[in-house]
Order: sequence, then structure tokens, then C-alpha cells
Amino acid sequence: MTDCDTPNLVYQLDCGADDFICKPIKRKYLLAKIRALLRLKSAIAQACAASAIAQQVQIALQQEDFVRQLTHDLRNPLLAAHEVLNCLAQGNYGRSLDDFESVIARLIRNNQNLLDLVNTLLAVYEYEAAKKPLSFLRLDLAQLIAEVIEEFKPLAVAKGLTIDSQQRLSPVWVMGDRLELRRVFVNLISNAIKFTDSGSIYVSCCLSDSSQFVEVLVQDTGIGIDPECLSDLFQPFHRGNHNCLGTGLGLYLSKQIVEAHQGYIEVKSELGKGYFIKVVLPSGVSSH
Repeated sequence: MTDCDTPNLVYQLDCGADDFICKPIKRKYLLAKIRALLRLKSAIAQACAASAIAQQVQIALQQEDFVRQLTHDLRNPLLAAHEVLNCLAQGNYGRSLDDFESVIARLIRNNQNLLDLVNTLLAVYEYEAAKKPLSFLRLDLAQLIAEVIEEFKPLAVAKGLTIDSQQRLSPVWVMGDRLELRRVFVNLISNAIKFTDSGSIYVSCCLSDSSQFVEVLVQDTGIGIDPECLSDLFQPFHRGNHNCLGTGLGLYLSKQIVEAHQGYIEVKSELGKGYFIKVVLPSGVSSH
């Protein structure tokens, strides 16, 4: 713009103008202004290039870490199966039916662990690439969670733990993919059992005060985590400072699933005082 009228100048700048030249226009001043703008453009381009390079380096480091963790996690069950097969070939397990049944059971467990890992990695990829097909249907989330609790009760009892769940007289409806949401609560409840050595796990499922959302709470009395480390919980391959086995992808994938359902996860914890995990999902049509 070339207007030097101050009120109009302020208005034009507020409307988005980047610069101005006042009349009468002087050639030297115009050329200097052009050179200044070219320097600014060059600086911006260099900054963008440096940012792009830094981003590429970060991606490369993440990919390197991903490959290293993936190789480690795939290698363990393969080595275990290889060891069992070698011992079987050498006759180290004897020839009785009981011996073979035990060996086959170990192979099945190792193969299942490997299959679970591959399926998890595939799901992570599909969510990150926005290619995960979801089937949204009306479902009773309270019933789904009750099924998961029943599935894990024997594991909790074996550790001397109790699972307390909120008793409901009516369903809690959401629109969602049943298998994917089940994956979320299988992960959260199994984690609660895994990281709790004594005490209990509490699970509830109810509508929010506004009835616009469904809130699921999973709380345990386990090892907990330092609040400063909570932000890392949902990072891929994050295992924390515990010694339990796992891929470190469970919470990361759970977050992807919940966000694909237009919801979110909140986590609160203190070291030695367990976890408090809340999943919030949009509510579906409820019936009584």
C-alpha cells in the first residue's frame, strides 16, 4: 500500500497488510525496502529448512528406536520357540504324551505372544495412518466391561487381589466398535492386575452429570508412577521403570482407539499409590 494517511494506515495494517511505502516514493528507499524483504524471506526459508531437517532427524531417530524395539520384541518369542524345538529334536523332553503336551503348550504360548505383538503393531500402524476400519454400533459399554472383568477375575484371584465393580441396574450406551473398545479395557484392567501386588482394582462405568458422556474409571492400589513421568505413559514402547514384560504399546494404542471414538483418557498417579485412569466417551442413546 502507498497511502500515508495514519488512520487508514492503521486500519490497513490491522486488516493484514505486511508493510507500506509512503508517497512520494523514492527509488533508493524502494530498493532498500525490497532488499530488506528479500533478506527476511531468505531468513524464513532458512529457518523452515532447518526445522524440516531437525524434524527429519527426529523421525529417523524414532524409526531407529522403533526398529530396535520391534526387533527385540519379535526376537524373544522366536528364540523361545527355537529353543523348545531344538530340545524337542534332541529328545530332551522324553517321549511320553505328558512331555509332548507340555512342549506343545509352550509353543502355543510363544506363538500366541508373537501373534498378539504382530496384531498390536498392525493396529498401531492402521491408527497412525488413519486406515483402521471401525464399525460403529450401539453397544452397552457396562456389559462389555463386566465381561472383561469376569475374564480377568481368575488372574486377580491368583494374585490375591479383588476386583470391585460398580453395580448397575441399567445399561450404559455408546456408539463404538465393540472389538476395539474391548481392546482398550482389556489393556487397562490387565495392566491394573499386572502392576498391583496387593489390594484391589476398582472399575466403574456411568454417565457424566450432563449425560453427554460416559465415564469409565479403572483404579488400582499398585506401584503407581511419579506424576512427572505421566506424560510419557502414552508414548510408543514406553515401559516405565518396572520390570514387567510387555511391548510398551498398550496404552499408546488405547489412546489411539479412544481418540478415534472422539473421547480421551486421563491418568493420575503417585509413586506407590496406584493408578487412577478415566476413559471418557460420547454417550449413545440410552434406554431404561
